[in-house]
Amino acid sequence: MTELNCTDCPASLLKTTTQLQRISDWYEIKKRELKEIKEPKVILLCESYPEKRYIYDLSTSYNNRGLRINLKKELYRSDILDEDFLINLRRDKILIHDCAFCPIFLVGPLYNKKLATTVCLVRHNLNILHKFKNVPIISLFPVGRGFIPNIVPDIAERIIPGFSFENLKGLKNMIQKLGYNA
Repeated sequence: MTELNCTDCPASLLKTTTQLQRISDWYEIKKRELKEIKEPKVILLCESYPEKRYIYDLSTSYNNRGLRINLKKELYRSDILDEDFLINLRRDKILIHDCAFCPIFLVGPLYNKKLATTVCLVRHNLNILHKFKNVPIISLFPVGRGFIPNIVPDIAERIIPGFSFENLKGLKNMIQKLGYNA
């Protein structure tokens, strides 16, 4: 991963040595997942990396809540093992991609959250979305959040009306309606 440009980003105060190490580690895990998937059929676009856990990092714990648990419950079974969950995502070619590297929920007012998400998306995370420009994108943003659509209109236009990551009811049906397995 190249050097991060966090100039004028409302989340720049979150760029600690610990967070930079997490970003680097998780980015490498994401690259391995993408290599396994090869060509995603659906991209689930999330707001940002969480503070201390990452959906693709099996060494991080999702005890009773969070995106991994919510996706397991909606797409497969709530009691599926984490390893099997990731195997299923690969098999079904579902890629989970974040707009921002820093945990945006820690950023101040709503506009700053949206701005930080947008800044990181534009500067660091558009490459995958542009590489797979024919792949449908379903957003899984917290209610009322995400990126600023008019700054990235080509991505905003591709997004199928999304879900809140807290409530994924209907996501499996949406993926199947697009003609894919989940």
